[in-house]
Amino acid sequence: MLTWRRCYSKSVSAFFSQVVLVFPGPGAVSVQDMIQCLRDRSNNGSVDPFDEPCLKRLKSEVQTPTHTAKDPQSGTPDESKSSESRVNPLRRVVFIDSTWNQTNKISTDERLQGLLQVELKTRKTCFWRSQKGKPDTYLATIEAIYYFLKDFHQHCLGQEYSGEYDNLLFFYSYLHQLINKAKTSAGKC
Repeated sequence: MLTWRRCYSKSVSAFFSQVVLVFPGPGAVSVQDMIQCLRDRSNNGSVDPFDEPCLKRLKSEVQTPTHTAKDPQSGTPDESKSSESRVNPLRRVVFIDSTWNQTNKISTDERLQGLLQVELKTRKTCFWRSQKGKPDTYLATIEAIYYFLKDFHQHCLGQEYSGEYDNLLFFYSYLHQLINKAKTSAGKC
């Protein structure tokens, strides 16, 4: 029986060079470094999980985007090309939605092994249940989605964040308030 990994074709390989997994780990990169790593993988044609991880760029290599038009068709041809190439390497983002005790088994699934891992190292959870033995940088799924989108918007698209994704946290915030109110009324706070 063929394993999933042996069934890679060039088109599947190209697809996986445009997909990231948001999950902490030893080879994980920041959102800021993600686009460059995807470009490097695409240029090398490599999605082998045993390849060396992308090297982090020096601060002197980081360039501030100069064009922030929402429509890549607007502006000069050079501006629209640079706007398009800034975004193109990323096609899909995978989040693991489970308890933290289940994530290690899920993250070691062979179908996820070729994906570039992205870690949101600077973000701390606001989740109301503390995770025993886990750092406060291990986020709830909705927090990870929100912070990834916010960081992507600011660092990869080069646009100022104006609350575009804040509604994602509506129910999370509502439940947080409800639980804190219940704890307070029960005298547990």
